[in-house]
Amino acid sequence: MLVRQFKSTNGCTEGQKACVRGLGLRRLNQTVCVEDTPATRGMLTKVSHLVEIIESGNHAVPFDDKEHDDQDSRKRAETDYEYLERSLPRLDIKYNCNHSPHVLILGAGASYAAFPKGDRNGLKLPLMNNLVEVLELEDLISKHGFKYKGENFEATYDALVQSGKYDGLVSEIDQSVEHYFQQMELPEEATIYDYLVLSLRSKDIIATFNWDPFLAKAFQRNMNVIGYEQMPQIAFLHGNVSIGVCNDCKSKGWRYNSCDKCQNQFGPSKLLYPVSKKDYSSDPFLDSEWKNLQHHIKNAYFITVFGYY
Repeated sequence: MLVRQFKSTNGCTEGQKACVRGLGLRRLNQTVCVEDTPATRGMLTKVSHLVEIIESGNHAVPFDDKEHDDQDSRKRAETDYEYLERSLPRLDIKYNCNHSPHVLILGAGASYAAFPKGDRNGLKLPLMNNLVEVLELEDLISKHGFKYKGENFEATYDALVQSGKYDGLVSEIDQSVEHYFQQMELPEEATIYDYLVLSLRSKDIIATFNWDPFLAKAFQRNMNVIGYEQMPQIAFLHGNVSIGVCNDCKSKGWRYNSCDKCQNQFGPSKLLYPVSKKDYSSDPFLDSEWKNLQHHIKNAYFITVFGYY
C-alpha cells in the first residue's frame, strides 16, 4: 500500500520518529510503498497524525445492502463534494500561497532537448530511432543472427523478446544500455535540470521517462546545497541508471548505496520492456512510481510537460 508523510516529526517522541523512519519515510510529503502487514498497520496507527494511507491493496469494503440503499443519496452527495474540494487548488489566502502540487513530466526526449551536445565529455544521448547506432549495437545484434534493418529500437527489442529465441542477446543489450548511460557525466555548469529542481517545492514532483543520470545528479548536487527537505520528489517511470531498488524491503535509493532496512546493496532498476507488453504494474518499484505520480496528478494545480519532438 502507498503511504505519505503529511506532517513533520518536529516535536514528536523518539518512538514516533522511529516509526516514521521504519516506514521508509525520510521527508515531508514523501510517498512510499509498504507491505500491508499487521506490523505495518500498527506503526501507522502510532503515527496516524503524521502519516496517511493513500492507497491500499484491498479495495473491497463490506457493507449491508439495505443500509447502502438507505444512505445512497447522502454518500453520493458527500462524494461529489469531496471531488469538488479536491479539484480546487489549495490556496492559502492569508499568505497567498498555493499548497497544491506542481507536476512536471519529462518526456522520453527531454534529456536530449536539455543536453543536445551530450554529457560533460561529449557522450551523445540517443533517441529510440538511433539508439542502436549510437551505442554501436549493430555487430552484437548481427553476431546473434538477428537481421536489424534500422527499425526503431523499441520495435527491435520487442521482436527479440517476443521471439523467445534471443535471450542471450536481450541480456547483452540490457547490460550495454545500462553501461552506456551509467558513463554519462553531468556538465559542470548549471543546466536546465538544475534550474528545474531548484524551482520546485518539496510538495511538487518531477516524473521522468529518461534512463540517463542527469536529473538524479542535478538533484544530488543541489540537495547538498539547499538540503534534502527542500527538494521536489522524483518519480522514475521507466527506471533509471542512478536509482537502485531493494524489492525485499520495497525501498529505493542511489544505485550503489545500501538499503537502510536490510543493509544490502541496491539492485538495478529495470529499464527495458517489450513495447507490446509494457506491464509496469508487474514491477513493484515502477508500480509505486506510477501510483505516486497518479496521486499528485489527482491533486495538482499545474501540470507541465517537457519533451522533444
